[in-house]
Amino acid sequence: MKISEAAAAEKIHQCLMAQTEEPRSLFETVNSLLCFEHCRKKVALLRSHNSTLINDYNSAMGNCTSLRENNKILYEKIDALKKDIVQLDRDVNQQQCWVHDYKHRLTVKTLKWTL
Repeated sequence: MKISEAAAAEKIHQCLMAQTEEPRSLFETVNSLLCFEHCRKKVALLRSHNSTLINDYNSAMGNCTSLRENNKILYEKIDALKKDIVQLDRDVNQQQCWVHDYKHRLTVKTLKWTL
C-alpha cells in the first residue's frame, strides 16, 4: 500500500485539528503550536525525514511486489518441471516394461529354436 507525503501530512493535520475548535490550515496549525523557531526547524527536519521514510517504504513495497511476481513465475516453472519429470518417469517405466517383455519373448523364441 503506497502512501504519499501529502496524505501523511493531511492525516497529521486532521489529528491536530481534532484537538482544536477552529479550522486552520496546516501551516497555521504548526505555527500556532510551535512558537519557537528551533521547533519549526525541527518540524521541517522531521518532515524531510518522514518524506524520505515514505519514499523508502514505497520503494520497498514496489520491490516486494516485484519479488512476489517473480516468485509466482518461478513456482509455475517448478510445477511444470515436476509434471515433466512425472511424465518422463512414466515413459521410462513403460520403456523398461517393453524391454523386459521383448527380452522375455526373445528368450522364449530362443528356447523354442533350441528344442
